[in-house]
Amino acid sequence: MEALVKLSSVMGLSMTSGINLYATVAVVGLVTKFDMIKGLPPEFKAFDNNAVILIAIALYLCEFAADKIPGFDSLWDSIHTIIRPFGAALISLTVIGEADPSVEVLAALLGASLALATHTAKAGTRLIVNTSPEPFSNVAVSLAEDVGVVGFSVLVMSHPYISLVVSVVLLVLLIWFGPGLWRGALLILKAIPVGLFSLFSGAREPELRDSLPDSLEEAVDAETAKDEQIRAALKCYARKVKGCGRNRKGYLILSDRRLLFAFRKFFRTNLKQWQFSELEKAGLQKRFLVDVLRIKVEHKFVQFIFLKNKSGAARKLSEILGESAGGEGEKIVRREPVPETGLSES
Repeated sequence: MEALVKLSSVMGLSMTSGINLYATVAVVGLVTKFDMIKGLPPEFKAFDNNAVILIAIALYLCEFAADKIPGFDSLWDSIHTIIRPFGAALISLTVIGEADPSVEVLAALLGASLALATHTAKAGTRLIVNTSPEPFSNVAVSLAEDVGVVGFSVLVMSHPYISLVVSVVLLVLLIWFGPGLWRGALLILKAIPVGLFSLFSGAREPELRDSLPDSLEEAVDAETAKDEQIRAALKCYARKVKGCGRNRKGYLILSDRRLLFAFRKFFRTNLKQWQFSELEKAGLQKRFLVDVLRIKVEHKFVQFIFLKNKSGAARKLSEILGESAGGEGEKIVRREPVPETGLSES
């Protein structure tokens, strides 16, 4: 049972450290120093040092302020990419106490890995939230993180078995949603310099034919008929497309017969396609860092995200989707305006 308590402490405190290391240390130190929870393992006594508590509180106050400023919070997170996992490893070694060297190594690796996982999820979420035009969502997310870190740290110390179950559930959620958040973070990191370059480079004549990687081009050639003409092929990122995964990079391809999305997943080439009869309406949303093409398919919207260097091409593609199919007067979709929302829309 003692081993489960220590495992719970390592997992729970490492996860909170990945979100806010200083709040975790401050909470554990204050709870231990003032004996707020009875029967704590003796290893927690290492945190009740006055200097440790004061430094942790001071650094937490700095993070509390920095974490509420859109843009600067992402810079702060990048600085702590090494600090948080390293701090979690030290916390893990402390709560484990004296143990076999191999156990200590495993505890440090587990703590650092869990902290890096939650840190990555936090940083990815923040990058996405920061694309929202208003600052309140960023502040709300930051406050929720602070409350969650404090509350879960107390839960780890007061109810270790419950917190162990919660930690396992959170780990499963991280494994499930983590890749999408990571791809979203990489997308925003790429969108920032592309957006700045596009802002100063001025408008260009839109090009509707991006070069496809060989594997995707072969798959598209095999799927399309010999007399089927490709009207557009644009690099973009899919959201809310079943089977693709969130923020999946690929190519949106428009032929004279249908719409396709070609992408790679699990080292395999995949194609999603929609016949013109399935498409109901489309709209292009202009956002701060990206443009989003929303297409209604059988009463549900699929979304394709374009970087700012593809704004003209995305607009042209949206217009093409509203034109006649093959010049025969049959409407593909009806182009309608879509209300402006943030990139973090679920």
